[in-house]
Formats: sequence, C-alpha cells, structure tokens
Amino acid sequence: MKGQGAPDMAFVEIQHPVGGIRKEEVEAKAKTIIDDIIQKATSWKSAADVSTAKESYYPAKTVKIRGTYDDVNEFYFKQKWTDGFPIIPPTKEKVKAMLAGTSTPPDKVIMKIPPREGGLTVEGIAINAVMAGCKPEYMQVLVSAFELISKAYDRKWDLRQTQVTTNPASIMLIVSGPIAKEIGVHSGAGLLGPGYHANATLGRAFQTTLRNVGGAHSPSPNQATHGQSGEFSMCIAESDENPWGPLRTQLGFKKEDSVVIAFPIFQRRNVNDHWNTTGKGILANIGQEMAVIENPMLRSSGIVLLLGPEHASTIIKDKWDLANVRRFLYEWGRVPLSRFTPSGSGWAAIPKWIAEAPEATCMVPVVNRSEDILVGVAGGAGKHSVILIGGYAEAIGGLIKK
Repeated sequence: MKGQGAPDMAFVEIQHPVGGIRKEEVEAKAKTIIDDIIQKATSWKSAADVSTAKESYYPAKTVKIRGTYDDVNEFYFKQKWTDGFPIIPPTKEKVKAMLAGTSTPPDKVIMKIPPREGGLTVEGIAINAVMAGCKPEYMQVLVSAFELISKAYDRKWDLRQTQVTTNPASIMLIVSGPIAKEIGVHSGAGLLGPGYHANATLGRAFQTTLRNVGGAHSPSPNQATHGQSGEFSMCIAESDENPWGPLRTQLGFKKEDSVVIAFPIFQRRNVNDHWNTTGKGILANIGQEMAVIENPMLRSSGIVLLLGPEHASTIIKDKWDLANVRRFLYEWGRVPLSRFTPSGSGWAAIPKWIAEAPEATCMVPVVNRSEDILVGVAGGAGKHSVILIGGYAEAIGGLIKK
C-alpha cells in the first residue's frame, strides 16, 4: 500500500462490490475475511525497514536512458508515467526552460497529492508540463491551480475521492480573465474538443501531474468503472462576452482579475435547442436536462452552465438577469422525491434539503441553493449549451500569479 500513502500498515482486502448488494451477501463477504482481520489486528508489527526520515521532494531524481525517442517513451509508458500518448522527454534543459514561466521557486512544495500523498513541487509541475507539451507561459496557470486546490483540499474539497472513485470523475480547469487571451486558451467553437494547443496541453499537464505525483493510476488505485475523456485533458477558457458577468465575478473576483477555476465533474450534458425562440423556453429545456438524480444532488457540488452565445443572446434579449436565470433553473430543474425511496435510488445519505421535503409527491431541486448554479458563456455558433454536472466538490477559483 506504499503507493497509496500508507507504507507501513496492515490491510485486509475485500472483493468489490460491498455496496448495492443484499444484506446476506455483505454478511457472507464479511465472514470470509473476519479471521484475517483478527490475525492482522493481533499480530501486525511495524516494519523495521520503513524509514522515519523526512522525505525529500527536491530536486527530482534523474533517470538516464540510452536509446531512441521511442525507447524513452516505451520506458515511461512501462513506469506508468504517461497517459498512453507519447510524451516529450523532460530533460534538465527543457525543465529549466519551463520553470522560467513562473516566479515561484522550483523547490517549493505546494501540496501532497492523494492517494499516495506524493509531495508536489513547482519543479514537479514543470516536469509534467514538459511531458505534456506545454509552453513556459502556461506554468503560471498550473502553479496557481495546484495552489488553489491545496488550500481547498484542507477545507474538505474532496480531491482524494475524485482520484480513486469508481465514478467517472475528473477536474476541469477554466481559465477566466485577461490571461486567457494572452496565452491562447480557447473559449470559442469546439473549445471542449481537439485543435487548441493551450487547452490540450494545459489540461494534459494538470491531469498527468495528478496521476504521477498522486499515484492515481488505473485500474488501481484509480478504480473508475468506465472513466472519461476528461482524464486525458479538460481545460477551457470562458468568454468575457457574458451579459451577467464572467464566472470569476460570480465567484467574488474582480472583472480585471485573471482566475483559474477548478471543478470536479462527472458529466457534460449537451442541450440541443434549435426550436425555442424565447429565453424562458430555452431555460425550461436546460432545467429539464439538469434534473439528474445522482449528481450533484447527493454530492452538494453544484452545476456550471456554459451557455452557447446564441442561447445567451436570446435569453438576454428577454431581459433575464442572473438572479432570475438561476432561480428559474432552480425551480425548473427538479425531480420527484419518490425517486429517493428504497425502490428508487436506494441512497442512504440523503441531503438535508431533500430529506426535509414534506411528502413523496414533492419535487425537489438538484442543488441546495440557486446560487449553486454558475452561468458562463462559451462556444461558437449553434443552438447548443453545456451543463457541467459536478461531483465531490464545488467549483472554486483562485487568482493566477505570475
């Protein structure tokens, strides 16, 4: 279990699943391991070879490889240091050049990333940024993103669960503010797809760093049943042409600020609406698409709505302000309480605002408060919007420091 941050503990493994099965099945599984639990609990002793010395994270260890570019990639792949795509070898020269993109010292330890609790230094970010194909000017976004998550993780922003869950969880980065255009993070047509260097490599570097430093490799300890494409890369910018103010202002920052937003998401739901010609009609359609039972309802994680420019234009022409957009979606995006009965979802941990609903016929909201819905604008031509459905943590933002 050293790779999961617990090098000197006794563990007993139980075969998955233990949830969503009948009581007698759980009892049968428990009987198969009870003797092992007693044996481990009464006979385990601390390993004599486990060092208590403080681990050094800087400088990073170097590896010498003789061979071709293909040989380097094959070696990295076998070590599980890649996402499966070829990487750019992080030579000392390339890492030094990458570090020139940030004023933060290379030896600074920003955080420990779960589940391995590996120490993340600025140098470590630069190494993964080189591998992912980043430009040095992207470093300020990456360093700021991890500094943001470090502070939030201490406040129970559930990074560990995102790293190891069977759910298809992945953290999206949204670059908001003047820096997005300065370094070329794309907010227009196809922003969630291929073809945009900053989007692709920034997102890739972020995800690769999480895996390599945190040890969250598939199939264990990252146990995602299916996974999702966002685990390769998921970084975008938002348009500042937002009639209600960009996401950063909704999170309490100034419009002139440059901010990185981190949001763990489970799903991206496309809203295809080519027929409604009123703001109310479009919002009603979006609200219906929001009414998904599991998340974010049972995670209290919120929703980020990215309106396509054409949908946003129709809504603003009908004079909808942000408060009314949020309130309408809060009221419209609901599911019947009856879906939370044992014959429905079967979930035991029901959020308070759902549990306190007066009767089974009630329609309950998918978020706790209307303010838990953030409304951004992004994308190109077309009558489409995207709902980002959160899991395990809310969207948070932090200033980007050069």
